[in-house]
Amino acid sequence: MNTLHYRMTVLLLAACAAAACSQQESSSETQRDVAKEQAKAQADDAKAQADAAEKRADARRELDKANTPSSVDSAAQDVRETDAKARYDVAMTKAEGDYKVAMERCEGQPAAQQSACRDAAKAERDQTEAAAKQQREQQQQ
Repeated sequence: MNTLHYRMTVLLLAACAAAACSQQESSSETQRDVAKEQAKAQADDAKAQADAAEKRADARRELDKANTPSSVDSAAQDVRETDAKARYDVAMTKAEGDYKVAMERCEGQPAAQQSACRDAAKAERDQTEAAAKQQREQQQQ
């Protein structure tokens, strides 16, 4: 009997949690959450940009040190690959930040529209990520 009570409690809690996930937030709560995610996204973007600049500078320093034709070619290839990866990392960071902001905005939608809003946010992120991957591959060639 105790196991049945436990299972019923778990099912009830799961149902309550699922219902709460699709409830519309108040406008002020949504604005606060969106602003918070935007600030986090901006900070993450700035860090990604700084990291990318540092990696590019390191690769260029190695190119400057190269003193034989083969080492110059190798270092130049490293610069191209580093630049492509840096651009990719920045784009992926931005895509994730934009996605999190969009998901917070979805919570301000009426419950019936939240699922479509989330799907649109995921599709936008996936499209942006695919474009970043394609661009990285083209730049590395």
